[in-house]
Amino acid sequence: MAVCLGINLKPDRELGRGAKLGTMALVADISKWKLGGAIWIVGMIGVLAMTFVMLPVLISQHPQRAPRVPVWVALVAASAQGGVFLALFVWGGAVFSPRVGLRAPVFEALIAGHSLGAALLPQLLPGIIGGLAAAIVPWYFTSHGLIFEIHTPQSLLVAVLYGGITEEIFMRWGLMTLLVWSGWRVLQRSHGQTSSAIVWAAIVISAVIFGAGHLPATHILLGHLTRSTIASVIAGGSVFGVIVGYLYRRYGLESAMVCHGLSHVLAYAAHRVSSN
Repeated sequence: MAVCLGINLKPDRELGRGAKLGTMALVADISKWKLGGAIWIVGMIGVLAMTFVMLPVLISQHPQRAPRVPVWVALVAASAQGGVFLALFVWGGAVFSPRVGLRAPVFEALIAGHSLGAALLPQLLPGIIGGLAAAIVPWYFTSHGLIFEIHTPQSLLVAVLYGGITEEIFMRWGLMTLLVWSGWRVLQRSHGQTSSAIVWAAIVISAVIFGAGHLPATHILLGHLTRSTIASVIAGGSVFGVIVGYLYRRYGLESAMVCHGLSHVLAYAAHRVSSN
């Protein structure tokens, strides 16, 4: 009887241990979905602002490039496309960021029911300092007509919502996280803490891509691209991207968002002062 009990109890214990591990994995998956969902919802605010506020302005300013379908159809299609792409980048960040030590502390606190202020406070000052340092980039670009003219409250709102929030989700949470994870997975074979060289390579690569990503909008505004314009846009965007990339790695995603959004506010304020 004792032998029989001993034989029967061992599988029961293993089954209980397996069920516990399975439950923990399920909770982790649910948390990733919640985290991703929260980030996606916030990011969509920027997508909708860009689509329904800025695009109509661009279409009216450049009627020769207007879509061949009704404007409202083009806007709905653009917002849907943006939402799909945003979901892919959000999913990548939610899956890979925990594996390489990258975080979004405020969003994590939101889904965990913890204090949002406590999660934001350590990121706030670095983000503000970064915004002060990085503000020269959007100021230079807008003053030279190389990116969207952030000269009205309406355009500033779009710059803060889309640039400060959605672009950081795309470029840092999504792209940079994927680059860091890929380097860690391939070069370190998923062993140990991610090396500084891999992290900095990801910061620089994502920053250059961020800078190059502004070329299509620059082409729309200017109607052409010269070598000096291309070099200026990529170089300026890369410097900006390195600053926010470092903040993301060192402090968290929200620190990069604070820096990015504040830089546009400061650039707008500098323009208003200089134009008066």
